[in-house]
Amino acid sequence: RARLAAAYGVGRAVRALHTARFLHPDLQAWHLFVENGPAGGRDAITFLVLMRVTRSGRRLMPRRAVPGLAALALSLEGIVDDRFLLAALRAYLGGSLRMSKQWLTRLDTSMAKLRTRGRFRNIEIQRPWMPKTDPRATAREAGA
Repeated sequence: RARLAAAYGVGRAVRALHTARFLHPDLQAWHLFVENGPAGGRDAITFLVLMRVTRSGRRLMPRRAVPGLAALALSLEGIVDDRFLLAALRAYLGGSLRMSKQWLTRLDTSMAKLRTRGRFRNIEIQRPWMPKTDPRATAREAGA
């Protein structure tokens, strides 16, 4: 239940950001500060590192929102499961998965593009709290 509440909180917070027509193309998990547990909803989540936030035109089009959502999903890979991501998407879409197929297709395409960028190729380096799975990296650190 707590993970589901966290997913809904993240989805609603990003939806609120996009409803206000703000775009965060570099939205990643470590750019979110969760205060007093994520079950508090969007009020418990604060966005950090807002340097690249831009304002959209009159209406935020999905093609402009997808890169930030894809970056967030990639930064959560290995930390949360697919159910968490679907719950966050559902909250982002306003509680309905009616439009989810179109969004999932766009997200998959955008995530494939982002995976080729340097930031996401070695994403485990940016996650110091995650255990290292590469024994060679552990051996190098022990020998250093």
